[in-house]
Amino acid sequence: MTTRLQQSIDSNAKSALKANDEIEARLARGEAPTSPGITALAEQRDAYLRAAEVDRERWDSTSPTPRPNMPEGGREIAPVPTVRLRRETNQLVGASRSTYRQLEKLRDAHPELASDQYLDDFLTYFRSFGANKPSQYALEAVQDKSGGYTIPIDLQHDILQRRAAFSVILGLGAEVIGATSDIAKWVRILEHPTDGSIYTSSFVGDWVSETPGASDGEADAQFGTLEIRIRKARALTKPSRDLVSDYPGDFLEKLTVDAAKNLALIVDKGLLAGTGIANQPFGILSDADIATVSLEGTTVNTISNTTGDLGSAGKLIDIVSELPSQYLDGAAWVMHRKTAAKIRKLVDAQNRYLWAAGLESNPPTLLGYPVFLSDFMPQDGTDGNKVAIFGNFSAGYVVAERMPLSAQVLVEKYSDTEQFGLIVRTRVGGGICNTDAFRFGTV
Repeated sequence: MTTRLQQSIDSNAKSALKANDEIEARLARGEAPTSPGITALAEQRDAYLRAAEVDRERWDSTSPTPRPNMPEGGREIAPVPTVRLRRETNQLVGASRSTYRQLEKLRDAHPELASDQYLDDFLTYFRSFGANKPSQYALEAVQDKSGGYTIPIDLQHDILQRRAAFSVILGLGAEVIGATSDIAKWVRILEHPTDGSIYTSSFVGDWVSETPGASDGEADAQFGTLEIRIRKARALTKPSRDLVSDYPGDFLEKLTVDAAKNLALIVDKGLLAGTGIANQPFGILSDADIATVSLEGTTVNTISNTTGDLGSAGKLIDIVSELPSQYLDGAAWVMHRKTAAKIRKLVDAQNRYLWAAGLESNPPTLLGYPVFLSDFMPQDGTDGNKVAIFGNFSAGYVVAERMPLSAQVLVEKYSDTEQFGLIVRTRVGGGICNTDAFRFGTV
């Protein structure tokens, strides 16, 4: 295990160095720091760095030997934003620990999934385009109902940690729990009957006499049950046999990264905008119990203002003030990139941009809180659209995941085009466990 962790740390850190070297070379040639190419490279570099940090944290929790250093003596990669890297790494480590615990349970139940023999058999299964199936390990325990095979433990870890690096929702620090059936149950915290939003958890305190009365505190804690329905998602790719045979590097490594990115998008789409029906998870935007704050500006149903009317600018301040103070530490914004662009254009009385500097920084911030962008968030222009989420995901959102990941190679279906199919399946759901930790901004 430690050898694989060392290899993963080295690979991710070296990839980050390579991306950063390319950034420096482009800057030296005069390319603008905000160009799409440099921006994409910076995102890749940061994702690789976060993945390396998560592996180093995992090393600390599993190995008695000192953690390995980054390659090249830990050379600092400038200009990596330290604050952003520390914040996002801490969030990813939390998700990684939960995933690691689930994988350990899977390892205990089916130790064959962690064996070198099964890993070799699985790689042979893939590289033979499904012709050579895992032989002595082709057990019911490692096959899913759709005919695929459970991905070996180490490959699952690689995919899941990369998925967390690319996912908005998982990167916001939501609690991740394991599920053993298609419905996971969790505690849903309800608003206190008399003191509203003052309290932050399932414990509510008050002052009582030295000898409390029998009824003191009885009406304090308010619990509900959150049922999280687990939904199945899958990602499919169809590479040609020639591409796999002629690819100059490790093609499975490339597919691992690509699968993680696609699964991250699927998870974000479902957990943000899922309706709860038609095989979709119940997304946060579908929760009708979260309070809303209007962000409508000087033009109807839009984010807008003028030099003579603050419009949406003042209302953005309002939504921050509406979130209870105990949730502000760790709060963040989630919005569509075009919504962020409109907020950039809000002006003061002298026609100067109000928050352009913060939204153009790395990471982008608004009123002191980080901004996460997702194309699955609604845009303005339609009455009632929820164009922004402001809240604390670590305090109010739960992601339930049913292990394990599985993969299936489709041989005959695409044989006439000399391709083969590779399907990766995951089962996940999510839900709001504390509605008071969020506010929706609407137009």
